[in-house]
Amino acid sequence: MIRIAALLLMCILINTAYGQAPATTAEEDAPLPKLIDLPLPTAEALLRERPRDWVVLRNQDVLIVEPLTPRPNTLQIRKEQYDKIVKSKPSEIGPENRTRKMYEYERISLTLIDGGVEPEYLIETKHIEKVIYFEDLILQRVTKLLDERNAALAYDLVTVVDRRQRDWPNLDLHYQRCLYVQAELHQQAGRNEMGLVVMEQLQPLAPEYPNLSALLGKIAEPLIETAFDAVDYRRSRHYLARLMKLQSQHPVALKWRDKLIARAGEELAAARTETQTGRHREALTHGDLAARAWPELSGLKDAHKLLVDRYPRLRFGLWEPVDHPANPFPGRNAERRRELGTIGLFEPDRVVDGVVRYRSAFFETWEPRDLGREWEFWMRPRRAEWESRPILSAGLIAETLQNRWDATSADYDDRWAGNVAAVEAPSPQQLRLRLHRIPLRLEAWLRSPIPLGETTQSWNADLHTSAAADVSQQRFRLDEPSETDTMFVRTRPEPNETKTRHLTEIVEHQYPDWDRTLQGLLRGEIDAVPTVEFRDVRGLQNDTRFFTLPAALPRTHIIMVHPDSILTRSAPLRRSLQQALPRESILYDHVLDGADRTLGRLVTGPFATTSYGYHRDLAHPIYDSTTAAALVATSKKELKGELPKIRIVVPTETCVRRALPALLDAWKRVGITVEVVTEPTAAWDLAYRTVRIVEPFADLWPLLSPHGRAEQAAIASFPHPVREEMLQLDRTVDWTAAMRSLQRLQQEFLIEARYFPLWEVDEFTVFRRRVAALPLRPMYPYQDADRWTVQSWYPTEVP
Repeated sequence: MIRIAALLLMCILINTAYGQAPATTAEEDAPLPKLIDLPLPTAEALLRERPRDWVVLRNQDVLIVEPLTPRPNTLQIRKEQYDKIVKSKPSEIGPENRTRKMYEYERISLTLIDGGVEPEYLIETKHIEKVIYFEDLILQRVTKLLDERNAALAYDLVTVVDRRQRDWPNLDLHYQRCLYVQAELHQQAGRNEMGLVVMEQLQPLAPEYPNLSALLGKIAEPLIETAFDAVDYRRSRHYLARLMKLQSQHPVALKWRDKLIARAGEELAAARTETQTGRHREALTHGDLAARAWPELSGLKDAHKLLVDRYPRLRFGLWEPVDHPANPFPGRNAERRRELGTIGLFEPDRVVDGVVRYRSAFFETWEPRDLGREWEFWMRPRRAEWESRPILSAGLIAETLQNRWDATSADYDDRWAGNVAAVEAPSPQQLRLRLHRIPLRLEAWLRSPIPLGETTQSWNADLHTSAAADVSQQRFRLDEPSETDTMFVRTRPEPNETKTRHLTEIVEHQYPDWDRTLQGLLRGEIDAVPTVEFRDVRGLQNDTRFFTLPAALPRTHIIMVHPDSILTRSAPLRRSLQQALPRESILYDHVLDGADRTLGRLVTGPFATTSYGYHRDLAHPIYDSTTAAALVATSKKELKGELPKIRIVVPTETCVRRALPALLDAWKRVGITVEVVTEPTAAWDLAYRTVRIVEPFADLWPLLSPHGRAEQAAIASFPHPVREEMLQLDRTVDWTAAMRSLQRLQQEFLIEARYFPLWEVDEFTVFRRRVAALPLRPMYPYQDADRWTVQSWYPTEVP
């Protein structure tokens, strides 16, 4: 609102501004600041204080006011509006309206900053020389900051102007200079990666900016050269492509393009030389380097195909943390590598209607006689060229089995010793096994590998010597590990004359996390990933570049109780640990981490829900923190008022680590403190395990054992009826009776909380579509690795 008092005061200010004495004897007002004496606001003031404009009068006095409107060019806009009214005809808008508008456009309404009770004034535009807007004050400060090489603060101020009015005059020029100074500072500090990012913002805005091309070369060349010297040619091409996208004919770009082409030619020539000398592994390494240096090199595609056909290699990416020494059970990495190298007499092959089917690499046939009390095995007469396995005789197998059922042997198996009557080998190709009791599934008991003796060396001269010393290296052997890569080579090389060669080498590359692993897969750094993070399963399944294979059996998460723990003797404490867990929310919110909910489900036992051994009629444990707290109070009374310190061992798997804090918090809410064991030799009460139970009848005992071994000591702590039931399960020869016994055991263990079933999750292995002969639903990631074939492929897109 414009007040009369304000008009009078404004007149006083104007008269004072032109050297006329005010027509009042009241207390003098403070003089207005002169433009020359008014300092430019600091960056901090511009960022924190209220926006303000400087209205400069004809005598260089400055009125500091609230931001004017319209802006910018307020005076020019007012003059144009005034001239338009003057030139208009009185009849168009009316004489009174015309006079009022002329009066309005000759003046500007101002609101003084800190103007007291009456801050609003009118002033005629003829008394104003110019307006320095708040945005102009910011840009003046930006100029000074850039002169002082303070690009970060200057960029903050430019952003303020951009938010207020993006099309402000000269804002683009200040922004471009800000980017250029930022790039210079990054280059001088050796932060060339960041400098290149800034240049990628500046180049499209101002391709002719002074010295832009020279600075771009100083930034890009060290990046290309460093990667080139580190033999990371794809990274070199990455920076080269970014440089050429900005300036395709830049001298630095042309120079390094020629160098990369030359290096690709050198690597290809080295690959051909290595091939001529029979060093096919080194030849493929040089061929891969040539493809990484310049994939468009003439003749490379055909040459690379020949190299891959002669020495097939696959690169796997690992992202799960390495196994922790405090965990007494084998971790995911140890489990996968054991499956890669070990060849059992019988191996699980597939799952049909909930039952695992087996195959044997050593036996041609195995037939029961005398109603199953006697079994006759015939050895395979020959070995296929692609098979990477030893040759065994029936006599060696019989000797090994006899040791396992001999009480004086270190390999004694007390569970099966009473079942075997005799083991004999009538001939090198025939094995005969006589039993006291007919096993439910004989193949499940004969899954162990056979160690090679000295007598087999003449039969297995084509095997690497590591196979004789270690049964876990009979199919693929460990070779030349490094900090980030672990190599596995087939133990038995294929004959030189073989036409179609199968996978010869597996390279496992360790990444820091899943995101980096997925990036490597998409970029072509690796060919496969043994386990996929849940959130990216659907995306990879829909990507036609990959095979995403579901595992034949899901992985079950279960918490086991140590047989010597105090928990074994306190049923209320065990039940409280079980009922305190909100399993459903932990599964979907932490384990699956918001991924597709169909990838996991709650379970009541340690077996897969698709397995014949799973008891489908059992009710799930109810989450009830109130009851759990009451059980804790009961257990305190049993234990004389003090709960024991409970310790848990946990695997390093990422999804388990996500769930662990929620588990510990749930127990803590009901008054139970559980600590994670970190020392390798420390005692423990609970063990969080992730397992795939292949054969429920045979694998229940090892699951319950604190050492993972099937032995009588594993069940010694259980009540007598439970022990009898487990022994009866081992002795039974009737499938229906065995199923009832197995279900009774699951019911007992769940009701008495002798273990805590959590959930099961589906797992997937992903391969780039260059691998053939893959099983549709593998039992484990490396199943049939020695029969895989690999096609030539390398990434050709710009990295």
